Amino acid sequence: MLGERDVPLGINAALGAVVVVALCAVPSSVTGPQIDARLAVIAVGLTVLAAAIEDVAAVAISVGIAFLLFDGFVEGDQGVLVWHGRTDLVRLGVLCLAAAVGLVIGAWQQRGAHRTATSSSSSGSEIPSQRTRGESRSETPARPAEATASDAFGPARRETPDAQTPTPTPTRTRGD
Repeated sequence: MLGERDVPLGINAALGAVVVVALCAVPSSVTGPQIDARLAVIAVGLTVLAAAIEDVAAVAISVGIAFLLFDGFVEGDQGVLVWHGRTDLVRLGVLCLAAAVGLVIGAWQQRGAHRTATSSSSSGSEIPSQRTRGESRSETPARPAEATASDAFGPARRETPDAQTPTPTPTRTRGD
């Protein structure tokens, strides 16, 4: 969904922020070497979020929020942001990679859903007409298998007048 947005950016970014805060709070008692396990939890959550919302800008905002919250509250104490050089660069890379993988998965799913919808509509398959109660399958009128232009644009117009169509009557003018 690079060109169009079904949901506004602010909604997707807020959803991403809420998900990231929840992910940072989940294993709050883990400290020390287990910090990388908490990073993995956040990375998996970002992957799922990116695949679900498929919004590059909102996912980028969520990655930024995730890194800042991870650095300030998971790795650091009481929200103090400290740059740790290569370690933080690797952690930021892990979060970006997780988001990119999620976006690719989301695009792949969207493409598969679009391809399935396109193939079912172009193969000529039609939805069968509904039957009323008591009507058996043999009483349902059969429809032709091939689609025509009139199927796509509504019923075809009849060229011959029906008995139900009123014919115009000649009008008289005052001079007659």
